[in-house]
Amino acid sequence: MKKIVAFDLDGTCLDEKGNISQFLIDSFKKLRERDYIPTFITGRNYAAFISMVKDIGSLNILACSNGGLVFNPKNSEIYLCNLFDKEEVENVYTEAEKHGLHASVFTSKKMYCLNKAKEWIYTYATPYASAFTYIDNEEYFSYFDKCLKMDVLGDPDRIERFLADYKNPYGLNVVKGTFCYSTEITPRITSKGEALKKMCEILNVDIKNTYAIGDSYNDIEMFKTCGTAFVQNDSPDDVKEYGNIIIPYPGKQGLMWVIDHLLSDK
Repeated sequence: MKKIVAFDLDGTCLDEKGNISQFLIDSFKKLRERDYIPTFITGRNYAAFISMVKDIGSLNILACSNGGLVFNPKNSEIYLCNLFDKEEVENVYTEAEKHGLHASVFTSKKMYCLNKAKEWIYTYATPYASAFTYIDNEEYFSYFDKCLKMDVLGDPDRIERFLADYKNPYGLNVVKGTFCYSTEITPRITSKGEALKKMCEILNVDIKNTYAIGDSYNDIEMFKTCGTAFVQNDSPDDVKEYGNIIIPYPGKQGLMWVIDHLLSDK
């Protein structure tokens, strides 16, 4: 009986240098021997993500941009690609500007932000800083019809006001970011849960036979969709409530515990 194991990336599977844990890579072979199909479902954009997993030859299906893109890393076949409509991106950008925030645009190739946001991001949002390509207005606007995901960044108080005020006329998926100075926005039909459903359809796996491991707000739809949800023990309480199992240990120790749990069929 085939089973899918979907891992979040940031906050779940990366080592202290920001690389995928070698322990996890070594564990994938053991999981496959027990009929598990390991995969990653991440919020990262395609280019950054594929550079991290390109040397893991056993992966047949992956999802990035919070599930907006589902693809085969071996032959680059695209199974799902959910882009914003241009007017949706314009709406988010306009509302972010009104609140004094910075709206970034994720395409399959890069993450773009306006030049004027660079100083703030390098000062207050350093985990993001080097990941962005900073561009002028004309080029920035040209990517609105190629956008898979948006991150809105800024002062935490402004982020809270944006979340409270935003009318969301297009029914977009708006979730709190990993950091207090960010929020993540995807098209209405995009979520990690929808990506997991698509994987089940492609691989002919019953959704009841899926496992998800994650830690943040963008993982909630995946937790709600999967058969068994493992949630990191340092996750926010309002994320933990969606877990079937709370991982009892942090970091690599917790990841080792999850792998042992799956291989033991507990």
